[in-house]
Amino acid sequence: MRHPSKHTKPRMNHLTAAVLLLSGLLLSGCSGESGRILPIASGSSSGAYYLQITPIAALWEQLDFISSCSVQATTGAMENDVLICTGQADAGLIDSFAYFAAAGGTEPYTEQYTGISAIAAGAPSMMTIAVRADSGIESVADLAGHSIAVGAAGSGAEFETRFILEALGLAYSDFSRVDMVGIGPGFTSFQDGKVDAVISLMGAGNSSLMEAMTNVDIKLLALSQAEVGQIMAECEFAVEAVIPGGSYSGIDQDILTVSVPCMLAVRSDMPEDEVYQMTQVIHENLDSLKTTNSNFNQWSFGPDCAGSVPLHPGAEQYYLDHGIGG
Repeated sequence: MRHPSKHTKPRMNHLTAAVLLLSGLLLSGCSGESGRILPIASGSSSGAYYLQITPIAALWEQLDFISSCSVQATTGAMENDVLICTGQADAGLIDSFAYFAAAGGTEPYTEQYTGISAIAAGAPSMMTIAVRADSGIESVADLAGHSIAVGAAGSGAEFETRFILEALGLAYSDFSRVDMVGIGPGFTSFQDGKVDAVISLMGAGNSSLMEAMTNVDIKLLALSQAEVGQIMAECEFAVEAVIPGGSYSGIDQDILTVSVPCMLAVRSDMPEDEVYQMTQVIHENLDSLKTTNSNFNQWSFGPDCAGSVPLHPGAEQYYLDHGIGG
């Protein structure tokens, strides 16, 4: 805790007193006033990652060892993984694709990045395949020869989509056209009739898809159980998932697919007691977080929440102490 100087002037003018009073009020509202700045890797300033990290940062700033959080806008999970592993950030949101590719030094990385651990599981990104209801396209195999839009070039969504399609025996060369654009521009092209399908990783209830549905009659393609198994055998970052019925207007049935899990991660060498508190304050305030962003409804906690991504010992101890999960 900061202490006032032992040597003070016996008198002060009104302006000086006001400044000192205001400073005192500001400091008293920051419980971590003697702590350090915590850099956090998020995503684009208008993206889902950034909008989830911001309220988490506000909670972490209440902890005694943190004076403030510096939320860094980034390109997303792939950059976040590198920033955490290289010590440029202490925490951030990543996904399983970034974790495994960085740890193995495989495409799109050219070297290995390690030293990252999970503390909770965030909202997963699910493989979503949108086509026109009257297109005659009934399966992934039917997409061959058609035009598609995938994630922006070089983005995690684009790499993930490409690898998943390849696991199903489809290369980009099998399509008449492949637009590497973000989800929003992809659905704009779809509505304009420039592409026949949008294939990308997104959360359930994606706003761009919902908006497109107000203008075009759309159906979502489900994967078969065999296709899910094939993808999981080829892509270690993918897990079986379901787009819940009701996520989109007019689509009441569950859609079988795969997802890329998202994790809130920290540096593996962060002190256990600090990560314990960081995990605790999020878990105990989850109901409040849900009011700030619907993605928090899909967060999960517990010793198995991160799957095959290692859990930080501090988070693991918190779950053990409070009997959370298995």
